[in-house]
Amino acid sequence: MSMNQDYAIRSASRYDLPALSRFLDSAPRSHRHLDWCPPLDWVGSQPFIILESNEGIQACLVCPDDPPEIAWIRYFACAAGVNPLSVWPQLFNACLAHFQTKNIPWVAALGLSDWFTNLLRRNGFELHQHIVSLERESAEPLPPIDHNSKVFVRLMQPEDLVQVAEIDRLAFEPVWQNSLKQIRLSYDLAVYTTVADIDDQVVGYQISTSNMFAYHLARLAVLPELQHQRIGLTLLTDLINRARQDHIWQVTINTQDDNRSSLALYQKAGFTLTGDRFPVYVYKL
Repeated sequence: MSMNQDYAIRSASRYDLPALSRFLDSAPRSHRHLDWCPPLDWVGSQPFIILESNEGIQACLVCPDDPPEIAWIRYFACAAGVNPLSVWPQLFNACLAHFQTKNIPWVAALGLSDWFTNLLRRNGFELHQHIVSLERESAEPLPPIDHNSKVFVRLMQPEDLVQVAEIDRLAFEPVWQNSLKQIRLSYDLAVYTTVADIDDQVVGYQISTSNMFAYHLARLAVLPELQHQRIGLTLLTDLINRARQDHIWQVTINTQDDNRSSLALYQKAGFTLTGDRFPVYVYKL
């Protein structure tokens, strides 16, 4: 434990779970990354840094490298009356100390609110790209599509997950890769998951969530050597047809603004940009 004026900084443990739960419920200002894990599920992963006083937890910062060598700001929160700008350097420096022995090129963060984006900019984070949103109504007719007749779309099974994680690793740049742990969690939480088979080999997949009105395509990937062969388009049109079958009126997607191939694929399937944009920042180590 290190001391700074009236504060102590240390790593969280499972013994902190009750206090952390109360803190997270009451924190008036917090940033939560868009991923599958609730913040408390990261306890036990490092770095999960707590700043506390004799009045209890005052702030926390969660930044584990998952998958290895990739670190995202998963959670940051402050108690009432605590200035985020004043406590961030102590918490973030503790995370950087944890990364000193690891081959991590940068720490990434989503700017989901103005106050958090301002904090990132003032503390050495640089703009990397933007996330953009697209949508289409499921009832809209699909444009004429020449599907790949070799592709067989089926429901994803638990025994597919290792291969799905490998496709994910190969298809995305490191900052956007999901670990097998995250793939398993997304599979458990999703409403509709499918794989694309060619000759009984998994060559692509999609994972989608839902609310009352929309399906959200959370993940779609195809083996790099088989891209541009309408495999992703086949998975995508199957999802749209499933949404129509389930009387879901809309399908939504997020992707990077500089991912031209993904944007072209989604727009070919009738998706349009919503105008929503979220900046991605990185801190280079």
